[in-house]
Amino acid sequence: IEFNNNSIDVYYYQGGYTWRVLTTAVYRDTSAWYHVIVAVDTTQATASNRVRIYVNGSEVTAFSTASYPSQNADGAINNTVAHNISGLSGSSGFYFNGYLTEVNFIDGQALTPSSFGETNTVTGVWGPKRYAGTYGTNGFYLKFADNSNTTAATLGKDSSGNGNNW
Repeated sequence: IEFNNNSIDVYYYQGGYTWRVLTTAVYRDTSAWYHVIVAVDTTQATASNRVRIYVNGSEVTAFSTASYPSQNADGAINNTVAHNISGLSGSSGFYFNGYLTEVNFIDGQALTPSSFGETNTVTGVWGPKRYAGTYGTNGFYLKFADNSNTTAATLGKDSSGNGNNW
């Protein structure tokens, strides 16, 4: 998952793009807060339901590129390979130039935005809420709350209860 020329680009690359979904919408306001959810569920019978992207509570449905994973395909995420948050695996210099406030990884479920956010009834603005469900075996919740050090016990601490520290 990355921002590519201000669009959201979700893909699996293994010597070439195996599948790729690139939004036509652009997100140019670099000072704005964005709530982004990517749900990948390759068990879905309909190809376009296998990768779903939501921004600030709304599903993105317009794509300049849309090739989906095959049904029941495995990918790199939640597999036995090195994982990175805000960086490209195996490369240097390809880092997210922004702030991450929370990262939830839910193992075994493809959830919708209502699990992680809600519209404020007074302001009408979409905002985050604490996820109250289960995380699954490999799931994690990174709050990035303790910046006293950059270790797995501080900045990369998993607050899901699973102990999957980064």
